[in-house]
Amino acid sequence: MERPTRFKVSVGGYLGRSFQVELAGPALIYREYGRGFQLVRQTEIMPTDSDWEIFLTKLESLGFWHWRPEYANPGIVDGTSWGVEIELPSRAKLTAGSNSYPGKRRGHRGEMTEEFRAFLDAVSKLVGGMPFF
Repeated sequence: MERPTRFKVSVGGYLGRSFQVELAGPALIYREYGRGFQLVRQTEIMPTDSDWEIFLTKLESLGFWHWRPEYANPGIVDGTSWGVEIELPSRAKLTAGSNSYPGKRRGHRGEMTEEFRAFLDAVSKLVGGMPFF
């Protein structure tokens, strides 16, 4: 079972809540921010091999490794930005977006796609059910 050597996921915006999870050694550091990126909560989580396996399997089912490097919706200035950087011993992915998301309805009026919501849910489960947007 591969464990990430680099892992950073963030989602949110200045006018609302934002979340970040980042790998620090064997632990994940979970951060929740309020309006204006004010830190509300920071917690260290120790995912098990099983937690990582479930998460990485979900990435496969979502086609994560085929997501484009960038998703943008220039018609929306404020809103939700997100970024994902995952590096495994065998492969790596860097992808980000602003009010546009991977999935079947790419860029549809700035609404999150079903696939992207499933990705956020998988991150939440990886960090023990903590809120992640």
